[in-house]
Order: sequence, then structure tokens, then C-alpha cells
Amino acid sequence: MQIFQEFYTLNVVHVFGLAVSLINVFTVTPLIFAIIWFERFGTSHNRTLINQFVTSLCWSGIAYNILCLIPEIIIGFFGPLHENFCSFHIIVKNAILAHFVVLLTGISVVKYIYIFITKNPSGQNDDFICFFVNLSCGFNSLLYQFVLHFMPGNNSHPFYFCSALLPGKKLTTIYN
Repeated sequence: MQIFQEFYTLNVVHVFGLAVSLINVFTVTPLIFAIIWFERFGTSHNRTLINQFVTSLCWSGIAYNILCLIPEIIIGFFGPLHENFCSFHIIVKNAILAHFVVLLTGISVVKYIYIFITKNPSGQNDDFICFFVNLSCGFNSLLYQFVLHFMPGNNSHPFYFCSALLPGKKLTTIYN
């Protein structure tokens, strides 16, 4: 009955993966922040819409490292967490990833608009467009993941790993 026992035992591969995740959180996050700082305060002060979208992608990477990797490291060291926290964690993780993908699509659409439709791209308010696209992408991805997660029978396997619940048995945890 110990389905997830192997997932929570600390062996060499597990410890190596947790160490790489810790290194990722503490080194990649400041490096991504340095990219954001250079884009904003660097040598060129021309912040185009594409540059602002790249900055938004970097902020999504920082949010993923802080809000998603740190709880997964905690799960790896200390074992399963409460199912409400796991639900929140899965929703936020999937929403950040969906926001990232939609922003990549937004960059492609903006490039298309700049090349084929807009005659004067400098006449547009890039700050407003970036804010509107980020807000709408973030809200829609969060709403979509919230609805998708709470539909009956739609919990994914990371949820069961995080909470150590058996699929189909909501109230019986393995480690009581």
C-alpha cells in the first residue's frame, strides 16, 4: 500500500536532483533578475514591446523558481504536504507555465503585426499594450487552471505525489 514510498526516500539520485534544484533557485533567479535590470537600465533605453515581453518572460521564470521550485524542494526533503497547499501549488505552477507559453505566442503575434499590419509601430503605447497583454494572459491562465483543477476527476499525478493521496480515495493519506 506504500505507493509513494519510493518517491520520498532519499537516495543518491534524489539528493542530486534536489541539489540541482537548489542551485537553480539560488543562481538562476539572480541571473534572470540581472537580465531584467540590464534590459531596463542598460546601454540602450529603447524599450520596445518585444523587449517588454521578454522582461515579462523573465519575471515568469523568477515566479516559477520562487513559487514552484521551492515547494517542490520542500516536498522532496520533508515528504507530502496538505492537499489544499498541493492544489494551490499545482494551480500556480500550471498557470505560470501557461502564462509563459501565451507570452511566447504574444511575441510572435506582435512581430507579425509589426511586419505586416502596422505602418508606424512607434506611434503605439507599448507600456499599455504590454500591461494589457500580461494582465489578460495572467488572469485567463489562472482562471483556466483553477477551473481545470477543480473539475471532478481531473487531478494530475503531481497532485497525488505532492499530497500522497491515493487516486479515488480523497480522505485517506498514506502517511498518517
